[in-house]
Amino acid sequence: MQGFEYVLQEEEYEPVTENERPSYKLDLTFIYDAFKNSWADSMNLYLVEQNKPTKNGRKVYLDAVNYFRGDTVKDAILNQNMTELMNYKLTPNTFNSAEGYNNKFNDIINILQQHGHSLSPPILKSVYLANIQDKTYEHIRDQASTDAETTLPGVQSAILRRVHFDPNDTVYEFVEDARDNEYMNSTSPERIVRDTFATSGSRPMSDS
Repeated sequence: MQGFEYVLQEEEYEPVTENERPSYKLDLTFIYDAFKNSWADSMNLYLVEQNKPTKNGRKVYLDAVNYFRGDTVKDAILNQNMTELMNYKLTPNTFNSAEGYNNKFNDIINILQQHGHSLSPPILKSVYLANIQDKTYEHIRDQASTDAETTLPGVQSAILRRVHFDPNDTVYEFVEDARDNEYMNSTSPERIVRDTFATSGSRPMSDS
């Protein structure tokens, strides 16, 4: 608003003399009315109405700046995290392998949700599967891609454990036999993770 820079500057203007106060107040009201007229049919009118008691145009201006700056920040967060989500792949070189991939994927989703951005479960599942580029997990990726009933948490669980997949079923059935129980009870978590990621065949027996 040309001619009103002194009112809209970052540091609030303070009239020096009593004669300047009426003029300053008129300028505040003029700016208020300008915003009111411009946004009469806009969703942004509430930014004006909340300052109606004082008709402080400077306050309307600052509220508007903060409002739109907030939207800009939200958009930046969305763009940054969506880019990371789309580009983060599960490969043989992924840090901490499938567990690291799951954790990173879920962390990005949580950040998006905390800032008001939610993606539908089918889209998240599709992105998750598309980014699996490790041959160790290709069979799970391919099977889950054709099974509309399989959820993202189900796929994430599947790649963390050796599973049997029945094409005629809609769920992954985890192997739970005596050999598995012995292995789980006698092997350290670190070894279990390492063994799970190192083989897509039969689970190895414990060292003991």
